Amino acid sequence: MAKARLPSRGVIIKHWREWLERRGIDLRHPCCWACGRTWSGAGPISNADPPWAKITGAWDRASLERHHIIPEALGGPSDPPNLFLLCRECHDLAPSLKSKRPFFLWARKQSYWQRRTRDLHHALGTFYPSDPHIVEDLSPLMASPAFLQWYKEHCYSDSDDRVPPRLTGATIAGAISLYVTENAEHLLAEYADRPGLVELISEGLDPKVRALLERIDDVEIWASAPRWPGHSPFPIPE
Repeated sequence: MAKARLPSRGVIIKHWREWLERRGIDLRHPCCWACGRTWSGAGPISNADPPWAKITGAWDRASLERHHIIPEALGGPSDPPNLFLLCRECHDLAPSLKSKRPFFLWARKQSYWQRRTRDLHHALGTFYPSDPHIVEDLSPLMASPAFLQWYKEHCYSDSDDRVPPRLTGATIAGAISLYVTENAEHLLAEYADRPGLVELISEGLDPKVRALLERIDDVEIWASAPRWPGHSPFPIPE
């Protein structure tokens, strides 16, 4: 049996528009409706009152998947009330049940920044001994112009420096490891008064991690977008 043709993102957004406004999502800033991830190539739209075609065009450019809240395999229809725009990761992680409520209870707890923090914490443990007390030296290192320039030269496409790497925790942790290895002598002299060059992230350092990641990402993947309203209402549809 052939799968039903999915409605466009514009039709899905139109159905959920009131809910999105209650959630605090600005339609001029395309994002995952669960974790809040945004994309630089898909916005934001600067106009205060853009035409609908411009809004839907921006959302079409975002890497958002039309997710069945109740899966097709479990009888879920391919119509707007059962479709939710999610990033690929949320699409893969979302619960697959015959009830919508568990999906929304899961979605309201997702945070792209918290997910990336956990990812970076885990990835740093791959490259360095797990020592939560060495926390101060990485911040000035990553914020330094020398590291930011090195990062762009080593991690961006040779043919198009506007194309950033896939910013997983392993990418960032690996870049730190490589930079420290290649520049060890210079860094040891520059940071001679520091106990170490690695910052292992703990759960209580989310704001600091976020600031560091924003400094690394100088192509404005997230910097130009509003911060995800982590404490905004998340109404559970009936």
